Amino acid sequence: MLGLEKRVDAMRDMQGISGTESQSPAKSTATMGIMLALVAIVVAVGVYFAVDGKYAGKLSASETRLAAMEAKVAEAVNAPKEMARKAIAANNLDEMALKVNQLKGQLEAAQQEKLAKIEELVKGLQADIAK
Repeated sequence: MLGLEKRVDAMRDMQGISGTESQSPAKSTATMGIMLALVAIVVAVGVYFAVDGKYAGKLSASETRLAAMEAKVAEAVNAPKEMARKAIAANNLDEMALKVNQLKGQLEAAQQEKLAKIEELVKGLQADIAK
């Protein structure tokens, strides 16, 4: 192969042609355009990763805040239900306490002891609901 290259170089020297071919203006412009496009792609990828890294932390923080807000909203939605349940239970216990007081004088001694236990249970439940 080197022999062939030497012959070609010798023939060019005899004809006065230089060993390197110069690029035409169109080929030079095309090469420059490809290089600029590659540089632009590399810069765009770098900017993408920089922006992605910057906003990934902010996005996770906002997702955390959103989850906390959703939990508070769910608690606020359920709060009236719990308050209503407590109010209903308190009303029922008040009615039971009233009936126990009404029955105290009408029952015999053995039944009044059982009634006293029921009255203590009702008062305990009322105290638990009041908390």
